[in-house]
Parts: sequence; C-alpha cells; structure tokens
Amino acid sequence: MKKTKSIPAIVTLLGCLVAVVVTYINGYGLEKMLKILLLVLFIFLFMGLIIKHLFEKYIPPIEEEPEETEDEGSFMEKTSENDEEIQNVGAPTGDEQGQQVPDNNENV
Repeated sequence: MKKTKSIPAIVTLLGCLVAVVVTYINGYGLEKMLKILLLVLFIFLFMGLIIKHLFEKYIPPIEEEPEETEDEGSFMEKTSENDEEIQNVGAPTGDEQGQQVPDNNENV
C-alpha cells in the first residue's frame, strides 16, 4: 500500500527528534548524544516497520471509486433533456389560461 509506505520514516524521525531534544536538554556530550541517537534510530525504525506491517495486515485497503467520465451518449441525453426544458419555458401555466391556481399560503 502506498499510504503506509511513509510510516517507518515518520516514526523514526519523530523518535530521533525527541531523543535529540532530551539529550540536549540534559547536557549530554556530543559523542554520547550520537550513540543514543543511533540506538534510538534503529529502535524506532523497527517499530515503524512493525506498525506498517500491522496496518497492512489488519486494516483493509480503502478502495477509491474511479471518477465516471461522461461519454458522448450521456452528453446527448443531457442535451435532449435541456432542450425539453427550454421548450417548456414559454408554455402557459394554469393561471395564464384562465384557470384558478390554488393558493397554498392561506391562513388557517
């Protein structure tokens, strides 16, 4: 799955960011900081790979519906429907023919 491809990288980078901040705040030396960072990098890389594997195994992929494209036949059908509406625009309504149109806004 393409959506789970970046999970190990994100988990690793977040883990390393936290490790660097914590070791800097606690005043570790550069050599010790780099050893800790290397250890954290591998631990979180494997954690990310495990999480990715679990996502791919237990969460079903979401299938995106392909967008429907209009072919010329459906375009012609829509055009003919629009033509009928355009032809009916000028047709007289019941009020114009002298028939009484019921008023739906009567007070009860």
